Amino acid sequence: MVWVQRVPAAVTAALVAVALLGGCTADAPEVEPTPSASASDEPVFASDEEALAAATEAYAEYQDALDHAFQDLDSRALDSYATDEALSAAVDSVADYAERGWRQEGNSSVASTSLVDATQLVGRSEPEGAQIYACLDVSDVEILDEQGNSVVSEGRPATYALVASLRWMTASRTLTVSHEEPWDGGGICD
Repeated sequence: MVWVQRVPAAVTAALVAVALLGGCTADAPEVEPTPSASASDEPVFASDEEALAAATEAYAEYQDALDHAFQDLDSRALDSYATDEALSAAVDSVADYAERGWRQEGNSSVASTSLVDATQLVGRSEPEGAQIYACLDVSDVEILDEQGNSVVSEGRPATYALVASLRWMTASRTLTVSHEEPWDGGGICD
């Protein structure tokens, strides 16, 4: 049996329920700034702890939405939780699953998170975004073919270390996932 990917190797949204992707880098991607409109002079997040809690919640909601999209083969709800590369990759992955006749059973969970960078989020009345490390647990996830057979190898790791960029959406005053990729620098899922 082969290790299964939600999408081609270039797309990391697949890590929710499938095998490692090749070409991981140890360098965290740069936070992508977002244009914003001033709502007030009060900072949205006053501390790293507040920023991490909000980013963790947003990332967990994104992963939950991905789980549902792969279970139902319907990506329409993802735009509430993702933008940019993350949204495009997830939509493409769900379409690939549907084309292959695959569906997900079970749910992933965010086992832990830590901040990479919140300097563009903390202490700003017009925040831009943040980056987090996340340990994603996929031990309860199966990918089934049309006949109901698992296409996931028994050797698939139970957890994956990721780095995710989140973008502040001024209109909705929420964080959404804009990019995620594997993290091979260690210390995330240990």
